Order: sequence, then C-alpha cells, then structure tokens
Amino acid sequence: MYKIYDDPQRMFTEVLYWKEEFKILSYEFKIYTALLANQMAERSKSQYVNFDQLFERLEDLMKTNENLSSLVTISDNKWEGIRECDDLQCEAHFLEEYIELKQKVESYLADVQSLKKIMIGELCPKG
Repeated sequence: MYKIYDDPQRMFTEVLYWKEEFKILSYEFKIYTALLANQMAERSKSQYVNFDQLFERLEDLMKTNENLSSLVTISDNKWEGIRECDDLQCEAHFLEEYIELKQKVESYLADVQSLKKIMIGELCPKG
C-alpha cells in the first residue's frame, strides 16, 4: 500500500526537506514583497498590473507557510513514534497522517511555484 515508505527514514528525510524549504520561502516572500513594493512605485499608471492581488496572494502564501511549517514540526515530533511500531497497523496509522500532510505540502509548494512564475513575469523587464 505505501511501498515507497517501507523505510521510515525516507519519511523523515522528506520532512527535513520541507522544514528547510519553509525557512527559505519565508525569506523569499520578504524579498518578493520588497520587490513588488519597489516595482509598484516605479511603474507608470498606464501599465496595468494588479499589485493588490499579488500582495494578497503573497500574504496568503506567507500565512500558509507559517501554518504548514508549524504543523510539520508538530507532526514530525509525533511521527517519531513510528520507530516504536511493532506491527503494520501502527505504521499505517503514522503513514496515513504523513501521506495526508504530504499532499497538503505538495499542493502548497505548487501554489508557490505558480505565484513565483507570475511574480518573475511582473518583476523582470520584458525583453
């Protein structure tokens, strides 16, 4: 059923990656916010870019980043219990929670990539 996760160490490695990614994204979001504010001030009023919408999406992703980061940390501490499991039912319990959180994280990271593409398109000069 969860063949990929036969080795719980892979799960913990992935969680470490998520934690690091959340840290990096929190810095990136600050940079994007500053760049957007700067770009907004420089653009003429004749060019239409909905900066308010970009700021809103960025703010939403920043909040989600904080929430998921906390959730991953809490879950990671709880998932240490998988090391004590003696049977498949015990492991399945932890793995089901892990798979559910993994789907949320992957969906969030896809949303981040989507916004990054839009931001880069708006912030980089068109050539």
